[in-house]
Order: sequence, then structure tokens, then C-alpha cells
Amino acid sequence: MSLNYSKIPFTSLFAEARAEQQNIAQYDQFSAAQDILNKAVFLQRTAFSSQSSDVRFGFSTSPWRSVSFSAHYRRYEDDSRYDSGPLVQPSPTAYPTFIHSRELITDEVEADLVLHPTARFKTTFSYQYHATDYDLNTSPYVSFGKVISPGGELLAGEERSHVFSINATLTPMPRLFLSTTLSYQTSATTTAADGSPTVAPYRGDIYSFCANGTYVLNQNTDLTAGYFFSEANYDQNNFAAGLPLGIQYQRHSVQVGLTRRFGKNTSAELQYRFDYYDEPGSGGANNYRAYSVFGALTFRFR
Repeated sequence: MSLNYSKIPFTSLFAEARAEQQNIAQYDQFSAAQDILNKAVFLQRTAFSSQSSDVRFGFSTSPWRSVSFSAHYRRYEDDSRYDSGPLVQPSPTAYPTFIHSRELITDEVEADLVLHPTARFKTTFSYQYHATDYDLNTSPYVSFGKVISPGGELLAGEERSHVFSINATLTPMPRLFLSTTLSYQTSATTTAADGSPTVAPYRGDIYSFCANGTYVLNQNTDLTAGYFFSEANYDQNNFAAGLPLGIQYQRHSVQVGLTRRFGKNTSAELQYRFDYYDEPGSGGANNYRAYSVFGALTFRFR
């Protein structure tokens, strides 16, 4: 369902909503060679139901021809219920039997400012905030007579991110089109660790930059070039209390291409690309250099 209102001068309001319901009856069975403790059997029947809603509303305004501003708020909720009936299991609290329900709530805010001072130049400033909470309701978890978890309501995880970006397009001459985008993202994911320093928050930053250009050689031929760079730092350095997880990397990509149109319905494209990836934490195992040539012939039938 969607609504739009445009009676306010230079401004448009909008709202949209979606809802979904899902039910699944699942039967799981696993059998293997029986060991002396007769624990290599898994047999379970799980009933799953889910109700989700997605609501988004915002506005767009352009008081001047060269300036426009838009913003929206979005909320997504997913409520999942599990009704598991263990038939044969080594432990009555085995996964996923002990999970009763899971609730996922996402809040999102985004704003964009567009400046178009001349016909040849346009720039966009964007900001996005994203937050997700994961809530669980579980049974008590008992292992060998010891209570590992008392069960009940639990905030299992949280995700938070901020994304800042700027985009610009420029046409310095009639046949040359340039565009570039610079973005910065900072995010953090935390999970319920019961105060243990072993599981550290997954926190870090990503920097991205891309630039593209197109030069029109003639009416039927275009020359394109592009460069992409991305750097991430999610290195946790959790040597003292746990595992040194996380990731650091740099990625570079360069490509050039030529597009040729043969009439209205046929075109051909030839592209060369070079990729370089460096991940220090892998000791060089994941590093690579890649060279690729891509060709395409397109026919359009009417």
C-alpha cells in the first residue's frame, strides 16, 4: 500500500507499508552409524510462523530549481515463532528446540541533499543511519545437570551503522561525462556474551571511492574508463582474551572499455579489467591479482 500527497508547494509527501505472513511445517531427520552411547540420531518436527511489517514514509522538496532535499524513515519488524517437538534427540534442549521466538527490529533514516548549480555539474550529499536489534526468547539450557543459560528474554545482538557519501557528476565538454563517489561507513555489531571478553564487538570502518568517465568518440562509439578503491579495517586485535578475528583489506580495480553500436538494434562491447586485493591478516593466502577481458554482443528484437 502506498500514498502520495503533492498539494504542498514544491513538496511531495509519501508513505508506504507492506505486511507478510508465513507458516512452515518442517521435519528433520538424521541417522548415522550408532555409537555405543546411541547419540547419533536426530529426529525433530518444527512448526515455524512469521509475521513481518515494513513501513516507510518521508518527503521530497525542491524550493529552487537548483536545490532539492529528501528524507525518509523506515521501520521493519519480523516476529518469528518456533514450536519444536523433539521426537528423538540426545538432549531435549538441542538446537533449535530451545528457541521459542525471535524478534528483529530495524530502524533506518536517510537524507539526501542535491545541488544542481549548472547544467554541467550536479552533486549529492547523503547520510544513512541503520540500526537492527535481535531479541530471543529461549528455554533454560542445561548440560550434564548444569544450567548454562537460565533462558527467557535475551537481547542477542545489535547492529549500528552510519554511512556518509558524496557524489558528483560533471560534463566539462559536450562529449565527456565524468562521475565520482566517495563514501565512508562506520558500523558495529555486538552480541550477547554474558560479560565475557572472548567475543569482542565487530567494529570498524570502510572507505570507498569510485570514478568513471565516458567519452563519445562519435555517434556510434563510446570509450569508457573507471577506477574503484575500497579499504576496510575490522581488525579486533583480541589476542589477550579471545581469538584475533576481524578483517583488514584493500581492493583496487581498474577497467577500460569500448562500446560500438551497429544500427539501432545491435551493439558490441569489449572491456579489460585489472583487480588487486590485499588482506594482511590472511598472511597473503587471500591476496590476488586478476586480469580479465570481457566481450558482449547484444541484439534487440522488436
